[in-house]
Amino acid sequence: MVQLNYIITTTKDEKEKEEATVLWKGIKLMDTFNQNVEAEIKPLGENVNSASAESSPVFYPDGTLFFSSFNRKKEIILDGDESDYHAKIYLSKRAGKGEFDKATALPTLINRDKFNNSGITFTEDGKTMYFTRVKLKNNGVESSVLYAADYNGGEWSAAKEVTQLKSNFKIQHPCLGELFGEKVLYFSSDMDGGLGGSDIYYSTLRNGNFLTPVNLGNTINTPFDEITPFYYGGNLYFSSNGHPGMGGHDVFQATWTGSTWSDMINIGFNYNSSYDDFGLHFNQGGTSALLVSNRPYDSKIKMNNNASCCDDIFMINIREKVIELIVLVNDEKGPLDDAVVELINIGGKDPLLVDKKSNNAGNKFGFSLDGDKSYLIQVTRDGYYPDTLTFNTRGIFDDQVITKTIVLKAKPRSEDYDTYSINEPIRLNNIYYDLDKANIRPEAEKDLLYLSELMEQYPEMVIELSSHTDSRSDDNYNQKLSQRRADSAKRWLVDQGVESRRIVTQGYGEKMLLNRCKNGINVLKMNTESTEGPSLKSLQVLKPLKLKSQDWKTQRRTKNKTLIMLF
Repeated sequence: MVQLNYIITTTKDEKEKEEATVLWKGIKLMDTFNQNVEAEIKPLGENVNSASAESSPVFYPDGTLFFSSFNRKKEIILDGDESDYHAKIYLSKRAGKGEFDKATALPTLINRDKFNNSGITFTEDGKTMYFTRVKLKNNGVESSVLYAADYNGGEWSAAKEVTQLKSNFKIQHPCLGELFGEKVLYFSSDMDGGLGGSDIYYSTLRNGNFLTPVNLGNTINTPFDEITPFYYGGNLYFSSNGHPGMGGHDVFQATWTGSTWSDMINIGFNYNSSYDDFGLHFNQGGTSALLVSNRPYDSKIKMNNNASCCDDIFMINIREKVIELIVLVNDEKGPLDDAVVELINIGGKDPLLVDKKSNNAGNKFGFSLDGDKSYLIQVTRDGYYPDTLTFNTRGIFDDQVITKTIVLKAKPRSEDYDTYSINEPIRLNNIYYDLDKANIRPEAEKDLLYLSELMEQYPEMVIELSSHTDSRSDDNYNQKLSQRRADSAKRWLVDQGVESRRIVTQGYGEKMLLNRCKNGINVLKMNTESTEGPSLKSLQVLKPLKLKSQDWKTQRRTKNKTLIMLF
């Protein structure tokens, strides 16, 4: 660390400073790298690995292993006649769990002499293979051109150059994938206009043609080398020696959000080491992977007794991670029962409902999750605003329980309305009169004030304002008393600005009793503080009345009992 700091602070060589900075950051991050206990890694045997270098391992849809190798001999003698010392594409059938048969080279229709054939990728149906033919010169790549071959009748056709991408730049490590909802080809290239070294590009495959390559930008690319892109499950895996890592090339993962690449991570130990690690490739189910590395191991076939010489292919068996999600639903007061929780996978082109659960008796919901996925939680409940929360399971390399708490906000209580039609009676329960009196009592003014506001709200409305008495006194007297009371209520309303013509008064006396005090009943056993007050009904209105129950709390629909009639 001291030496790296010295280089960073003193060197005038920008390239050297950048290299030292990347190493320094990698060392600082070592303690944060995941161990990947679910990933068991081991080298493939001598049927695949040789004393020379292997690269470009991929699974064919049926599980067959395809890869590139320079030579299948245990010893390579460079005697000036190295015409056969070129990389060829091989296949090896599965022979059991983690085991493969002896590899055989594809025919010369694919493996053209005097070219290095490598960089393999297949269409999903396995009917087309893309690969590169590379010419080396002075220990460097002179040219690297993309070819395609079709599989028909159990045989591979002669490879043809993909002319749409024929230019003065080199295409290496091609991989088919997706971006912006379209099929694309990812690849590595040192073409002009990049960030430096080899960058990762993509070319959209549209109507059978590859479009102009596009650089993936500085989230992925650095001034150093980014190689071997592999697209799987909405994630891009690639190797880089320009991002902080464990040394050499490390494998990184970036996630496509729909508009940009984000959440780039070093995928940790086992996958990565202090040596070069690249060419990661998952099988279709994500239960195993292939990796190229020059890390040493006990049974390694060594060239010139160099333990780290030459790249070999490793198999990674991936134990399925157990990832659980616990959702707790609360409101501002605490746990909230009777909610509905939906778990939605949002990592694909269209959202996909994974599970939906309700809990009438509690606020806890449990779900099982997959790794490397993006999810949305949606929570609904009657009387509350719905809420959502997004999260992902990227970068989870061992068993884990994820707990998410969602606090719902209550909706305002809806205002209850009662609707009244023409001639439907409405009783004013707060208007009573002193015995044998017609004057308006102070506590009655609240209902009358509300009635005046109602008349203003419905300017076309004409009402009948009626009044009632109990059976005390004779019928004729009670008739006149109730009329005086109705007229008294009308005068109060007119004083508030209501037009007189809009109010028709009617005194009913004891003809329509609103209590049980009829002739022959001992009224002393009943409430004698006051006698019955007015009611109304609409005689004329263009539309039914809607009255807030909470504002008109004391009013009730009463059969054969009137207060106001709306005409």
